[in-house]
Amino acid sequence: MIESGRSFQHEFAVPVASLRIYERLEAFPAGEQAKILARPDLTNQQIDAAEREEAMQRLIQPAVDPFPKKLDSPYRAVNYPTEEGGFTSYYCPSQLTERVALACAYFDDEMRPSVREAIIPVPARESFSMRAADYFGRSLDDFLREHSASAPITDETLGAETPAEEAEQDSAAFGEGLYSQQSTWGIPTTWFWLIDPAEDVTVVEATHDPQLGLNGDITGARVLVPMSQALARLTYTAASMALHAPQVDLFDDLTDLSRWLGRFSRDSIVEVDYGKLAQYVWPDDSSRDLRDWLEAIEDKDVTTATLAYRRYMTRWLGVRSIARSN
Repeated sequence: MIESGRSFQHEFAVPVASLRIYERLEAFPAGEQAKILARPDLTNQQIDAAEREEAMQRLIQPAVDPFPKKLDSPYRAVNYPTEEGGFTSYYCPSQLTERVALACAYFDDEMRPSVREAIIPVPARESFSMRAADYFGRSLDDFLREHSASAPITDETLGAETPAEEAEQDSAAFGEGLYSQQSTWGIPTTWFWLIDPAEDVTVVEATHDPQLGLNGDITGARVLVPMSQALARLTYTAASMALHAPQVDLFDDLTDLSRWLGRFSRDSIVEVDYGKLAQYVWPDDSSRDLRDWLEAIEDKDVTTATLAYRRYMTRWLGVRSIARSN
């Protein structure tokens, strides 16, 4: 368990779940390796808190400017156990600037000019473009041409709320070169197929305030999965669905997720980070419910399949009800 304090941003920040890829040090270019080795000794929880605080400050400032002022993103780290009994360190760049740039491009493509300029005023956009050009070493337009212009938008990047329905986002909606995907007020179904609760490493984060209950207040939960296992599970799931449940509209999403994961080394680590959503659903049996559903479909057991899927849907419909009330 990891101790953490409570603050204004902790209480009111919109819950965002993340899917991240962590790679070994040698997988990064030499320049990035030097940055990683010189990184501040911050826990992932501390990085999350800092990003939420910065997003909240951008949201409440008098002038509308959703862009971050600090462009250098920290590197997250996890220590994953080895077969020999030790640990290996893996790293994931936060890439806040890259995610903001791609989210801005998404607004350009999807929103009417009047709405877009109200959310992203021209002066703020121009100021960010100049800072981003220095950060990327090339113009923002050149950066965007090298990446997909479609990426998920979250309050973490732009400081603006997104509807709960975006939790079931299109898995293809991410930028090339990103090490993470985000989802607001929910977790896409495809992410759960990466998880086997009986095998994977789980890190639960909590405070220990007796006033908050016997076990304290759950503030986060992360599930770590070796990349090789994650890809094998997606392959099996996609094949089984194609054979036994072709009517389920998930095959393309599973394929897109497999393609994205396949860009990284096979010895990397995949993390499903519940973030503040853990407060509402942890301990979470969603992955087990979906596996029970698929096994029942394979066995042509309609009753068991229906019950398993109902458990899964009921859990997350409750979360979406809270999202709508907020």
